[in-house]
Amino acid sequence: MYYLALDTETGGIGSDKSLLTAYFGILDQDFQIIDQLSLDLIPDDGIYHVDPNGLAINGINLIDLAKKAITYKNAGTQLYQFLNKSIVTERFTAIGHGIFSDINRIKTDLISEGSWYKFVNYGYLDTIVIAEFLKTTGNIPPNLSSGAESLAGYFGVHGEISGKPHEARYDALTSVLCLRKMINQVIYD
Repeated sequence: MYYLALDTETGGIGSDKSLLTAYFGILDQDFQIIDQLSLDLIPDDGIYHVDPNGLAINGINLIDLAKKAITYKNAGTQLYQFLNKSIVTERFTAIGHGIFSDINRIKTDLISEGSWYKFVNYGYLDTIVIAEFLKTTGNIPPNLSSGAESLAGYFGVHGEISGKPHEARYDALTSVLCLRKMINQVIYD
């Protein structure tokens, strides 16, 4: 089984806010990175739709981003080529934290649903959902927040990935580290 770790950062909450960055990491069955793609984005019309509070949370500077960003259309082409060139012959299982909204943004802004499911299967591993399951089974404390930073702190994976919370690459790979710890929690408890 092969995995696709992913995360996106937007200009705020809501589908009307612009997709700003995206990260995709192809992982082997041991969750080791085989290949990765980071995208800095600008809408095809060149107009960002953002909420200042969203930018304050993810720390994205639009002036700096716009200097290196590529259009959604070009990013979609890069993403398709990235997934298509992979040596993996089976569809990936996506991994992330709150991944449903990330996948929807990717399918809305970057790549068609048909192209997405050519490479990625319908199932996914969402660390929020898994954390909630582990709470109900008593494998982790029931009062533990299922937020990304809380889980990273609980599982002791803060600082293992370069970057900071709310950066797409950091969030995606921190989710993978948390997932590994969750799996070990179930297997070895």
